[in-house]
Amino acid sequence: MFRIFENWYRWVRFYIRKIFCGKKSATKDYLRRYLYVTKMVQGMPQHQIPKCNLTVPPVNRVWTMWLQDERPDFIQMGLNSIFCFYPQAVIITEKNVSQYLDIPAHIMDKYRRGIIEPAHFSDYVRVALLDMYGGTWIDASCLMMDKIPNFIMKQTFFILQNPNKKDVSNFFIHAAPNNYFIRCIRVFLEEYWRHERRAIDYFFFHWFVTVLFTYHPWCHRIWFSQIPYLNSNVKYFSYFLGRAADMDAWRYLSRTCFIYKIHRRSEFAKKQPNSWYYFLLNMYRAHALPHPGGDASAAGAPVFQTVYETGAADITPPNGVPE
Repeated sequence: MFRIFENWYRWVRFYIRKIFCGKKSATKDYLRRYLYVTKMVQGMPQHQIPKCNLTVPPVNRVWTMWLQDERPDFIQMGLNSIFCFYPQAVIITEKNVSQYLDIPAHIMDKYRRGIIEPAHFSDYVRVALLDMYGGTWIDASCLMMDKIPNFIMKQTFFILQNPNKKDVSNFFIHAAPNNYFIRCIRVFLEEYWRHERRAIDYFFFHWFVTVLFTYHPWCHRIWFSQIPYLNSNVKYFSYFLGRAADMDAWRYLSRTCFIYKIHRRSEFAKKQPNSWYYFLLNMYRAHALPHPGGDASAAGAPVFQTVYETGAADITPPNGVPE
């Protein structure tokens, strides 16, 4: 009876706060109750720490995932670009995920019953893989333009963030195995799906990460002092896929960021014949984008490390492209 009342109270509080403070604030407030996972991780017995069930891969292992049988052009484009630079990358599927992870029964059960959506199942798989093996997670819907920069590969934890460090994205994450941040997120997701029957928000993974780095003192200090920032252009094709393609912008974009997230389901972009959507699609079909066996330098790869690691390259963004 107490559990029923507690759940009722939490949801009523969430909806009231959502009305008066907004959805983001209400979601973060709701997720703060799960900060107890930081103490669980700190006191976790050795036998509860996940062990590799395979030969331990190198820390620069690249992971991605695609759960459906059919691969649309934009997904194959992303996978091709990943394998262009990382031929040993691993694609996780429903058929092989059990070879790499022992997923908790309550998560698998709720996924099979449709309570956990594929996107949120993928959220758990990525942090579980990084916790156990380390390496880099790259969403299949990302377009790689170059290898991952050295300054990221040297980090024990890296996640994409916006300039004010208040929001994060999880389509690209790099971590060493047994990383404290990653383990906190993994345990949070296990606890969340143990107690909840639906996602409070599609981006609840992202909001918990910001809650963790905001309210946990040690995580807050590390977050603001040691984790580097990558420019906001990584989401250019997510925001502007329907904008008219421009060769000056393409030359700039292809030389100043190693990865782009592509929002492939933009109906507006599909209705614009001169949009970036069709520009990238035609480039992919003409084998002009990074692909296995292709010429990676065609995308301007040699310049990128210079731009980000020394700041020495004189590259000016054209109109309409943020710096």
